[in-house]
Amino acid sequence: MPATPGWYITPALTAHSNYAANPVLPYKWVRINLKTNRSASGTSNVLYVNGSNSPTSANYQVCWNGTNEFASATGCVAPNKPVYMLTALALTASGSRRMTQYEVTQDQLNLSFPAALTFDGYGDALYPPHSNVYYVDGNDHAGCSGAAVQPPKPAIGVPDNVDINTVIDDLPNNRLSHYVGRSPAPDVENVSSHMAASLKTVSSLEALLATIKNNATHVIQGPASGLARYGSPCLPIITYVDGDLTLSGNITGFGLLVVTGTYNASGNVGWKGVVLVVGQGRMVVNGGGNNQYTGAVLIARTRDTNGKLLPSLGGTNLNWSASGGNGVYYSSGCIGSASTLPTYRVLASRETAR
Repeated sequence: MPATPGWYITPALTAHSNYAANPVLPYKWVRINLKTNRSASGTSNVLYVNGSNSPTSANYQVCWNGTNEFASATGCVAPNKPVYMLTALALTASGSRRMTQYEVTQDQLNLSFPAALTFDGYGDALYPPHSNVYYVDGNDHAGCSGAAVQPPKPAIGVPDNVDINTVIDDLPNNRLSHYVGRSPAPDVENVSSHMAASLKTVSSLEALLATIKNNATHVIQGPASGLARYGSPCLPIITYVDGDLTLSGNITGFGLLVVTGTYNASGNVGWKGVVLVVGQGRMVVNGGGNNQYTGAVLIARTRDTNGKLLPSLGGTNLNWSASGGNGVYYSSGCIGSASTLPTYRVLASRETAR
């Protein structure tokens, strides 16, 4: 509740006729507001999330980092999510009343990626463009309402040292400076020690795909030549394509895209968020355009051509034509936005004495 006095008024015993409902709703009102550092506990005591009694931090916004709440003077920066207070007052005909409060935040998949572009397999094949505008950049870029707050990542990540040389040998000699990130260009690194456990094996990747599919806003059976929706900056989507996907034309998608078959993109196609090409592990980009992928792209082969699970991660394939777009740019903000689920979780609940 607000720390300053005068915010509370006594409501009328009956709702205005404009809001009449039939049957009568079992609550008098519900209020939703962002939680601040100084919040009521339902008693005369006042709790500060950061353990401080300083009035300076009283109005700091409270955020959720996936593990616990914390107070932030600068607001909730992705991937952290704001915490909301839901307060409901119930009033019976006899005059008794109860007020309950719930603290909620939006669910997340907590996805993390070790590089802007990750080849998550052994024996990777890369056919990169010679275009002067094409870059793979592991530096964190602001995007999707998120600031650039993370340290640089590798431009390209692979799971072993052998694939470092394989990928570098595939890069055009006159474009080595276009692969930038944490280390000197061309920045191709072994990221096995920085990979999330969910990305390291066939079984863990398949489990991740199952979780994403269960929470997807759209599940499409491939082969598909487009998507029903592409999302927006304020409403990113989670799209799961079971099979091949072909996108063409002037398209920018927002959110999380999973393709279990071959992902083909031609024309001015781009994506702000996360693209997972996991299954057949093949991505083909051609046809020019000046769009780009902002967030992270990961390619992994977990199945053979018949759809059967492989015993271990296979070689991936990325074929990006000579004039195919502006590349891949790491963005923690877009990754956080793409990881957000449409559901909310309850962090705390209580019945107040008011």
